[in-house]
Amino acid sequence: MLGRTRLDALRLLAEPHTTTSLANALHVSNATASSHAAALRSAGMATTTRAGRSVTHQRTALGTLVVGAWPP
Repeated sequence: MLGRTRLDALRLLAEPHTTTSLANALHVSNATASSHAAALRSAGMATTTRAGRSVTHQRTALGTLVVGAWPP
């Protein structure tokens, strides 16, 4: 479920990120960032909010627990 890139995304989502800013921070395409965000959302570790064409992702309490439990 959590590979390196997805774990990095989860760590970044402590602060809200658009799909584009998440993709830039992870050095992946927007489609790949969106796919990672969707998987995290499906697992209950992230939320997604749409405002017009902008999509913002943020970590949930469960996501925070998972990040805190993961070795550095």
